[in-house]
Amino acid sequence: MKRGRTWWMLLLLLPLGMSPLHAEVIPQKLGTGVTATAEYRPGDPGRPAVLILHGFLQTRDFSTVRRLADAVHDRGFSVLTPTLRLGIDARAQSLPCEAIHTHTMDQSVDELAQWVTWLADQGHARIVLIGHSSGSTTEAIYLATRAHPKVTQAILLSLVPFGPGPLLFETEAHAAAARQALARGADTLGTYALAYCRRYPAPPASFLSYYDWSRTRMAEVLAEIEVPLHVVIGGGDQRMTAPWMAALRDSPAEVMVVEGANHFFHDMHEFDMLETVEPLLTGTP
Repeated sequence: MKRGRTWWMLLLLLPLGMSPLHAEVIPQKLGTGVTATAEYRPGDPGRPAVLILHGFLQTRDFSTVRRLADAVHDRGFSVLTPTLRLGIDARAQSLPCEAIHTHTMDQSVDELAQWVTWLADQGHARIVLIGHSSGSTTEAIYLATRAHPKVTQAILLSLVPFGPGPLLFETEAHAAAARQALARGADTLGTYALAYCRRYPAPPASFLSYYDWSRTRMAEVLAEIEVPLHVVIGGGDQRMTAPWMAALRDSPAEVMVVEGANHFFHDMHEFDMLETVEPLLTGTP
């Protein structure tokens, strides 16, 4: 058993759903006057602050994100876990696929930028971004387009592009229908598919704001990121296609594989993922 593995296992066997000690829910008014929230746990001021962002339609309480936040904070780091608003004031629950989705990727990137600025305003001189799944996509776009100078590193878990692929339900036909609607000047509600959602009601512009972050476009984004970048993927993640893996390995990112793990690093692979992430945060081999 690797050094530290017993500690990770004991920590991760603790029940979910309990608010951690010393955590504070931070409300933040966005530019539109609505409220977004994040959970903040202060740690050692000499260590970087870590912002961890959840995946598609989820919240900061999603199991992969919650356990990672618990583990990182217990190692002494300040941790901020936002819940993206996704069109709902102070959203606290995951969104069902069948909800009406008017939110956009640009809005999520803007929210992320405001939370990074909030961390910097608390006096954190170094900020590390960790994302899971589409949270990694959001962070990559942010880093390539408007990164705060205090962001010093990014660790992107299960990073996959949008667009047709294994276990993803959007198709080129969905995108064509959305583009035709926009060409007619009709930005009214349509029914598409997106990510794991077989039915995704949204205006065409909202749908395309996600769909258009394709493999080619995301490869271009990764090439624009200037901070040290690590992509951690599960060796058993069926969403990882051969072309996307090739694009990742051609990018500036260090690609790290947790053998046998799925997209969510379930079961014992969660410990392996944490043992991969911790040295990146501490700078230890």
